[in-house]
Amino acid sequence: MHVYAFTPTYANALRPETVASVIAQRWGGRLTWQIGRHNPYPAPDMRNVGAQYDKARSTFLAGDYDALWLVEHDMVLPPDALAKLVDTDAQVVYAPYMLRHGTNVLSAWRYEGDKALGESLSLHRADLKRAKLQPVTRVSGVGFGCTLLRREVVVQIPFRVTDAAPDTPFATDCLAAGIVAVARWDAACGHIHEGAILATEPATEGVTVTALQNVTVNDEGTKVLVKGQTYTLSLSVAKDLARAGQVEIVKPEPAKPKAKK
Repeated sequence: MHVYAFTPTYANALRPETVASVIAQRWGGRLTWQIGRHNPYPAPDMRNVGAQYDKARSTFLAGDYDALWLVEHDMVLPPDALAKLVDTDAQVVYAPYMLRHGTNVLSAWRYEGDKALGESLSLHRADLKRAKLQPVTRVSGVGFGCTLLRREVVVQIPFRVTDAAPDTPFATDCLAAGIVAVARWDAACGHIHEGAILATEPATEGVTVTALQNVTVNDEGTKVLVKGQTYTLSLSVAKDLARAGQVEIVKPEPAKPKAKK
């Protein structure tokens, strides 16, 4: 099997951690990796992103490649990520990671039928917990951080060149075409943001917070937080509210030192 890997980037944005984790992949097939720098529009025009993927698609279709592996320039991949994605029996395979724009939520979006995209499974903790009990779950998308596309999908679905990121339109087009997409939970990746690596939080993880003001939040449904009261929220939602000054994350008391014998 011959996989064509593509990483779009610009200037000096490509992270050395990403380079190292791609090089470290343990996989026995053929791998051709291209770092894309085709940015025909003045920065920071988002059409450059779509143009990069569109050019990668043309290169892929002109070659003898069996699958297109998309890796964004700020990802940290486990060494068996590619092997697990290739080994998954699906047309589109996503390795989940935390999105870094706005609220930090998982890139794996809940499958709710072929009419429209669902929401991040981070917003549906019960569904997320059930999903992570198995290595592979059907999803509606989304995100090109670490994603494998079989050749038939690349032939059928072009990347849109618009003023928005192409991953969401691509996921929508796949749904409309009846193309099955899945998340491979045991290939979850880190995502670098402001010098830190955002890791996917465990499905069962909850954070205790104290509300600093009355606020309505969306965390596995709508919740109304009352100032002064204590609640348990998902880690990603709690962090976002804490940054906004709406809650305080309750820190566990430090462990008491044991008496010396």
